[in-house]
Amino acid sequence: MTVRKPFVFTALVLGALALCASREARAQSRDSNTITRYQLANGLDVVLEERRDTPRVAVQVEYRVGMRDQLDGYGGLAHLTEHVMFSWARANRRGGVAFLETVGASSFNGQTSPDSTRYYEIVSASALERAIAFESDRMGFLLDHVGQRALASEISIVLRENAENVNVFTIAGLGPALLRSLYGAAHPYRFLFEDPAQVAGLELDDVRWFHQRWYAPSNATLVLVGDFETNNARSLIQRYFGGLATVPRPARAAAPPIRTPSERPRFFARSTAASDSFWLIYPSPALFAEDDAELDILSDALTRGRTARLPRVLDAMPELACTVVSQQSSLELASTFQIRGQSRAGGSESVLTVTDAMLAELRSTEIPQSELEALRARRLLSMRQMHQTLEGRAFFLGLYARRSASIDAMLARDFDRYLSVTPATVRRAASRWLDANKRILVLRSGTPRAQSSPRTATAGGSP
Repeated sequence: MTVRKPFVFTALVLGALALCASREARAQSRDSNTITRYQLANGLDVVLEERRDTPRVAVQVEYRVGMRDQLDGYGGLAHLTEHVMFSWARANRRGGVAFLETVGASSFNGQTSPDSTRYYEIVSASALERAIAFESDRMGFLLDHVGQRALASEISIVLRENAENVNVFTIAGLGPALLRSLYGAAHPYRFLFEDPAQVAGLELDDVRWFHQRWYAPSNATLVLVGDFETNNARSLIQRYFGGLATVPRPARAAAPPIRTPSERPRFFARSTAASDSFWLIYPSPALFAEDDAELDILSDALTRGRTARLPRVLDAMPELACTVVSQQSSLELASTFQIRGQSRAGGSESVLTVTDAMLAELRSTEIPQSELEALRARRLLSMRQMHQTLEGRAFFLGLYARRSASIDAMLARDFDRYLSVTPATVRRAASRWLDANKRILVLRSGTPRAQSSPRTATAGGSP
């Protein structure tokens, strides 16, 4: 009892704070004087939110195009196009980064995801017009100003980033097979692996075609968050974006239904490292679908913090020298729930045994209400903190705009889905999705094995 009381008290306090945080975030969005959404004649979606708590403005343009929109043989084209666009600015021949630095941008980046691509910069209120002009240039005038030298430079950067990316789907020889096993041969997410050979072979005409097809006003959302006056911002947006070409929004490939087999393959690969690593990959529901929030909570229960369930058990086994993380990786069409661990060479089987026992417990037993309250509170507070930053707020507004005509409704739904989680729905999600017979297991072992190249075996087989 003396151990449980402080935990329960903390959970109740955090729960109350999180509930307040969610109500505040939703109330902020409902203020009609704060958020304005409209569309230009050429189809550009515009979302404006005035804030007087900062002298800066986040400028974000998000395009409805990502890795899923590539074609066979052109892996990496979405990522490369993002790099070329980010590095270029007609207003400054030294490149986009140099231009953003000259206007005093405190933060800026370009990001390619499976479902979308976004560019953002955070600038002083006085630099807003230059930032808007800069994004207009990137949208409308890239094709005439990019040369072979710039392309070659960005190809080398994309290849380096891919080599540094620690992701199970980027492992050479395994990534494409994993994606086919998860989604099937015809699903758009089969393109989430970027083949270095295909990236190296991309040409300037490929980038131009991709840009011309997808980077249109009708396929983009412009988000401004921060210190500006709405009427002035609308005038600037019309001046710099209103004259861009009007073209229909491009159609995206339909996603066929994913047929989950009763048994999935195991993948094994050798490694020269002195440690083992493993990934457990479970097909899971899409972003905002039923059980998506529950799996976020389950992920936090398993590995978030030293007091989470798996670290608490594995810390008592120091001989394994193990670290483990989990995540519900939510995407628009389908998701994966992943558990990744690393241990001393030869220790992965012991870690898997502990992990499987923990998952079996979650499938059969409801988590305590007090544990759920603490997990929910931390997640809602983390979301609230992201909404308070300019970059985070712009990201969420872009996400909600991409999903619905009503940003208010999406924001309320985003917070309310966590408030609706119960111990029973957490157990339901674990039973539905964390089935050992439907997962993919990837083992990279530092111990000698008979084979020297990746191979597959049936689920439950041995290396």
